[in-house]
Amino acid sequence: MQTRLFFIVAMAAFGGVSTAQVLTNTELVYTTHVSGLTTPVAFEFLNTTTMLVNEKLSGKVKVIVNGVYSGDALDLPVSTNANPVDEMGLLGIVKDPDFASNNYVYLFYSRATVDGGPWLDDRLVRYTWNGATLTSPFVLWIMGPTPEFPNQNQYHHGGYLRIGPDEKIYLQRGDMLRFGCMEMNNNPAIIGEAGCIYRLELDGSAPIDNPFISNPNPTIKKIWLYGFRNGFGMDWDRTTGDMWFTENGPEVYDEVNIGRPGMNSGWRLIMGPDARNATYNNNNNTPYNANQLYYLPGAFYQDPVFSYLAPIGLAGLSFFGSTRFIESPNTFDNLVMGCTNTGNIYMLPVAPGRQGLSVSGGLADLVADSPAERDVWSIGTGWGAITDARIGPDGYMYLCSWNSGKIQKVRPKLDAAKPFNFLITRGTIFGGNTTGSLDYSDNDRLVLRPGVTLSTSQAPILVQVFGTSAYSPTASLKFVIEVSGTSSSIQQLVEFFNFSQGIWEIIDQRNLATADTKITLTAGGTISRFIQPGTNEVRARVSYRATGPVLGFPWSTRIDMMHWVSQLP
Repeated sequence: MQTRLFFIVAMAAFGGVSTAQVLTNTELVYTTHVSGLTTPVAFEFLNTTTMLVNEKLSGKVKVIVNGVYSGDALDLPVSTNANPVDEMGLLGIVKDPDFASNNYVYLFYSRATVDGGPWLDDRLVRYTWNGATLTSPFVLWIMGPTPEFPNQNQYHHGGYLRIGPDEKIYLQRGDMLRFGCMEMNNNPAIIGEAGCIYRLELDGSAPIDNPFISNPNPTIKKIWLYGFRNGFGMDWDRTTGDMWFTENGPEVYDEVNIGRPGMNSGWRLIMGPDARNATYNNNNNTPYNANQLYYLPGAFYQDPVFSYLAPIGLAGLSFFGSTRFIESPNTFDNLVMGCTNTGNIYMLPVAPGRQGLSVSGGLADLVADSPAERDVWSIGTGWGAITDARIGPDGYMYLCSWNSGKIQKVRPKLDAAKPFNFLITRGTIFGGNTTGSLDYSDNDRLVLRPGVTLSTSQAPILVQVFGTSAYSPTASLKFVIEVSGTSSSIQQLVEFFNFSQGIWEIIDQRNLATADTKITLTAGGTISRFIQPGTNEVRARVSYRATGPVLGFPWSTRIDMMHWVSQLP
């Protein structure tokens, strides 16, 4: 039976086969950001224009500027064991959270003396970006042969890297087929240095709040969770801070999990829900239960959020958490997930409470038991093996296809662009700010109080809002504001700037409710008059005044969310 992660099954599924790429989600469109790459497996944006891409087999870090290849930042000798579809090579990449000041980039790779040579070890190395290349390597962690496992097995190295919201490095490390060790729930006396998601400080040391930091073994100190077979995808939910990750099964049960510190994911005794009592070659076809796992002090078992009975090589995983997608209700804050066996991409709907998925019908048992159930959440076909997925600095989703050599950009048809600038002409800020308070409807409000006026004709609060229309021409142009007032006597006036005539046009006038109310205002007539040619800039002017008695003084307005929306023609 096949027990490797995904590269071999991906080659079998797609080698020499040309499949038309289709996106069936009606809220989204896509374009190719860059093509012509060779086995791209992971990428990282350094800024709004520059991306680094890891080519797994060549060991090259490609520099992509505005979607165009501009040279190699680095060329490392990587081991592939002369097998073009094994699971070693140049694997993970992530930049430092303080990259703007220190220019650090972290790589994880399988080291050799020459490309394709014998495996020496896996390394986490910090480099410095000098504007064109990666220099000054500083080794943070070497994971090589051990006395019990002197093998150079080419399978299940994992290697995916991300920086968490806690500014720690998270590293997915596959089991490397190092069966018979503690991490695989087999032998607590042997440490395999594999089969874990590790959590590290930026210098490679173990954080003092790691779940097993009191263990004397330095490798165990770095473990965040164990019992992990292999995977190549993880991301954090912006609303809960939870980390979600994919895990690949053997003959049965790929998993989508919520990772928690100290978690034992069950491998190699359990795959899929514990109650399913899965049997497969690697657990000697024995139906183990969670109480038969090995638990480090403080460890615990947790079932997957969702499983696929027939493995499809789950890989890249990322949340559509960018405000660009906020007007796309079937997309925003849900998960996109790639796989390597079908070439499909999937949209996983996150349930209210965000501790699982919204399931019904045949999926209510949290397992896709058939191809029909597997494809319920499919939103695209022909995408190849998606091994990396993440939101770019422009707020759009980027998907890396290993076997097609492409990185695709996925955009919403209703593109919500948050303002790039605010000008508070009159009024004072009493709470919140104009940078982070207006992104989401989350009660993190911008609170404005009246300012000084020179005449009764002036509104005591006046704000100019500058944005950019993502589409020009656009099928529609809308301004969305979620707002409330401390009194129902507070009047809001919204105007759009007419660039053709150089004047402000009144779009809407109303009294505010005292509870948050989402107001969507649509430009009428010839939309192009509100979009500046060349720059696609759009402007709104929002003012507030009391039109009658107000309870309490000073009164205030509370803005919870604000953005422009343009629509794909």
